[in-house]
Amino acid sequence: MLALGQILAHLFNLIYVLAFMVKDIMWLRIVMLVGGSVELYVDYTYSYTVNLYWCGFMMVVNSVQLVILIRERMNLNFTEEEKKLHRMVFNSLKPVEVKKLLKAGSWNDIDENTVMIEENTKINRLMVIYEGTAAVQAKNKVIAYLRDGSFAGEMSFLTGNPTAAKVFSVTPLKYISWEKDKLEELMNKVPEIQSGLHKVFNTDLVSKINKQNLSVQSQNS
Repeated sequence: MLALGQILAHLFNLIYVLAFMVKDIMWLRIVMLVGGSVELYVDYTYSYTVNLYWCGFMMVVNSVQLVILIRERMNLNFTEEEKKLHRMVFNSLKPVEVKKLLKAGSWNDIDENTVMIEENTKINRLMVIYEGTAAVQAKNKVIAYLRDGSFAGEMSFLTGNPTAAKVFSVTPLKYISWEKDKLEELMNKVPEIQSGLHKVFNTDLVSKINKQNLSVQSQNS
């Protein structure tokens, strides 16, 4: 039969394995601390001095990071605008990630008939319409309208290619925008924001394609 020490050793290693299956980083750290507590007990009871020191050090690091995460989540005070954007556009991101993303952006208010993006130019900003309507115009013809929650100029922003169309406000409009360098820096620091944004871009692209197809069908019918 296995001795108690061996059983506990298997137990804390199993807990560590379970921890790496947890997607939420805060719960990962909590599970790691539980596993560390069991390992600390084993190391102390059976005089594994070297392991005891390293386990204690790991638990201190995890505890500090856990406190930081809890404080971040407790201080998530969203404005009504931020709540709406979270629901409308960034629902695939966690609240703490959305807060960091929106903090990096800047809000803008413009009047109607204001050009937001010129055709055949390179842009270094990503924009999301919060409220209002914008028109997408290519070769002097309006081909689409952008409304609440729509991205503007994202393909040029992502690819670095010149814009394929002009975008201008049809109504007074409010939007949030991010500088490319600043957004890329944030995505490198927080990979979850990068993967979440890619999902959002894909959803927005599919929505625009569906709307264009419906528009073409209505014109042909």
